[in-house]
Amino acid sequence: MKNDAEYFIWHAGNKYILARTESSAVAQAVAEGLLNSEIAVHFPDSPAGSPEALAAKYQSYDVFNFKIVAAQDPDPGILRMINLGRHRAEYMLKLELMINKYHLRYFGSYDTAFYAWLGPSIARSNPESVDILIEEYAIIQGIDAVSAYWDLKMRWDSYALVKVKAWSFFEKFKRQINDCYTPDEMNETLQRCKYELFTSAAI
Repeated sequence: MKNDAEYFIWHAGNKYILARTESSAVAQAVAEGLLNSEIAVHFPDSPAGSPEALAAKYQSYDVFNFKIVAAQDPDPGILRMINLGRHRAEYMLKLELMINKYHLRYFGSYDTAFYAWLGPSIARSNPESVDILIEEYAIIQGIDAVSAYWDLKMRWDSYALVKVKAWSFFEKFKRQINDCYTPDEMNETLQRCKYELFTSAAI
């Protein structure tokens, strides 16, 4: 069985699936903008993720098959709700990929897991007393401990600022996408994010 998860955003009242995505961040963002919606995690290759099992649990497990939905409930409001959820999921994913591209612009050649070790080491240090990890860096680089401290602190500060900026942009523009009701509005919002993200002061 595969471990690939699929996230459903479904309406808790009528049990229709409004959108689906393989990104947990996208699922959370879309659910925040749709009233009375919840997130369910499914593994498609598991028995519980089979079409039969999903059809028994939800009104429609296939959010892209409008004929099935229309046959079950002719209310056009349901179709509009599903259409809105589907488009928001599409543009939320584009937003997430754009943020990831911004990350790669700065950290594409680095193991970002390294910074999980660097941050605490910087916090334990100052120019007069440095952590053993910074001492090790200084010895390998052939520089004094104070220079090593400022070098690594600059790298850590830059990393932290980029992470905060990326998170802030995602939070800002996911709310704006959730205020949109048409693909054109969502695309305009995405283009505005792209301009602001890549032209504003980076670090």
